[in-house]
Amino acid sequence: MILSLLIVALLTAVYALALASLAPLDLLTGALLGGGLLVASRAVTVPRGRLPVGTVLRRIGAFVPFTFAVVRDVVVSTWRVTLIVLGVQPLRAPGIVKV
Repeated sequence: MILSLLIVALLTAVYALALASLAPLDLLTGALLGGGLLVASRAVTVPRGRLPVGTVLRRIGAFVPFTFAVVRDVVVSTWRVTLIVLGVQPLRAPGIVKV
């Protein structure tokens, strides 16, 4: 139960950060969406009983390269935007920003 509440709270926080809003209605919407996502993915996010050690290690092992890929994409994209904003590199397609 505590893990479920923590997951919903984290999903609500991510929703609030994406909207950049802490309005009560936005937080309620984020909590409802987070609860819905938790119910839809409950078998994966909140397994019953203890997970085998191999499963936990496999999940941790998959998380590490994922984290590096995300950090790399953020750094490369930030660097490209910085060069364009400073005028060092011209914008090839004005009005369209590759995200």
